[in-house]
Amino acid sequence: MTDDPLMELLSRWPGRFRFGRLAVALRHPESLDEASVIDAVLRGIAGDEDEETVFDGLLREGQLEAAEYLLEHGALSGRPPLGRRPQAITARRQELLHELDSRLAALDKQVLAADLDPPGVDRAELERKCALSWPEALPLIERAEAAVGKQLTDAQKVLRARLEERQAAGAIDAAGVESSSALIGAGLLRAAARQIDDGQRSSGPERVPTLPAWKPDVSPEQLLEWHLDPVQQQRQARYAEWAPADSSARQLLEAYSSLSDGGFDSAQRFATALNCFLNRDVTDPRPDEVSDGYLTTVSGAFSEPEIARFRPLGTLDLFIGGPETREPEGMDNLPPFMAVGPGLRPPTGRGGYAVLGLQSLLQLATLRTGRSTALLRVLGPQWPLAAFAGRNPEELDELLGPDEQSRWPTLRWVLDLTGLGGIRVADDLAHTTGWDPALLRLFLHTLAERQSRAGGGARWLSGGGRTARSQRPWRTWCSGRSGRPSSLGSRSGPLLPPHPPASGSRRKSC
Repeated sequence: MTDDPLMELLSRWPGRFRFGRLAVALRHPESLDEASVIDAVLRGIAGDEDEETVFDGLLREGQLEAAEYLLEHGALSGRPPLGRRPQAITARRQELLHELDSRLAALDKQVLAADLDPPGVDRAELERKCALSWPEALPLIERAEAAVGKQLTDAQKVLRARLEERQAAGAIDAAGVESSSALIGAGLLRAAARQIDDGQRSSGPERVPTLPAWKPDVSPEQLLEWHLDPVQQQRQARYAEWAPADSSARQLLEAYSSLSDGGFDSAQRFATALNCFLNRDVTDPRPDEVSDGYLTTVSGAFSEPEIARFRPLGTLDLFIGGPETREPEGMDNLPPFMAVGPGLRPPTGRGGYAVLGLQSLLQLATLRTGRSTALLRVLGPQWPLAAFAGRNPEELDELLGPDEQSRWPTLRWVLDLTGLGGIRVADDLAHTTGWDPALLRLFLHTLAERQSRAGGGARWLSGGGRTARSQRPWRTWCSGRSGRPSSLGSRSGPLLPPHPPASGSRRKSC
């Protein structure tokens, strides 16, 4: 329609800016037809659009070149506040470029961790398109992500087949199978392949299997009854996936059911069963009677080498409440401890104790390996952050270690056990803070605070690029502050400047 007299007239018509999308579309008349023109006008009428409404809509969509055109030629050019609109375009362009950078960095990390072929994107062309029109850049990004995702799926199938072969040949034990499967599921195929072929165990939390997802169609109390009734076990097909992993897991569930009777014997039975579940060669604990329950210790909760750094003595205090006990009392002098009991209520926030409830216990019972880590994953999000991140920046700095080789895995364990995120959140924190311990501790506290308010600190930090991302100066300043800029790519933001945070026994075989 380039030579159409109507198009020639419309392209000069001052009133076209009353229908802002028409004005934008007229910038490329060769791609228009009569239906497109009518649609643009009708949409403007139906939406009661004016130039400002269209300008705001174009900013949201990332149509930056079109927004600039509207600002330059439309009635907005003489309407206050004029200075704020160019700034809004600049800020939105920075957000989208940051989004692009984050998604490409995520692809790079995924490709590296899984040993895949690079997606072959033209980054310069993507940045050029992104600066003009996000809708034009987005399909190219999504195409690259889909290509990497297809590669990852195919590579995971190959590795799972190799794992099955090694397992059938007896070259890898049950712990290695679970660990390798966890790495494959996390997309860490390079580490999984090394573990499958060479037996070199990964030290990261990704190697530890996660708790099975809970099925809401069965209550924990109902499932416990199935565990205790052999007839129900045979009748209920759903029971098979929740069967205890071994005899120690079965004894643990039976011991929990006896807590409803109360008394010293049931408390000692549960403490012994839990110690056996975590560590088969342990002392027989003898609980001490305290207010509304019993107090004893668990010896295997920090037995894994990667976890032992958080509590070198290794013991964990265990409070066992009576049938009517709702919360532990009078134990403020203890380090963060675990509490269990049929009547205990989980704490509303992070506090001095964490409740091991029946649902979590049923999930734990299905695991053959990684039990101590899985237990701490249940307890850690209920404890104060200091339990894993130290009480001050100096303690955190000492905990992290002297160099990035030690700091990187330690930070991943801190985030994993506190429930604040996984490897991508660790990557972003390392990049943002430059390993400055004071900044890192501040961000960890802010993540925990946001998690309690918004139901997910990791979602605040790792928004997948779908929230505002105009904080690049803050990120750059943080990365260089300690003099140790991270070599890790940025995955996910936004990292907004945070608010300061609120202030002697016999041996017994299992």
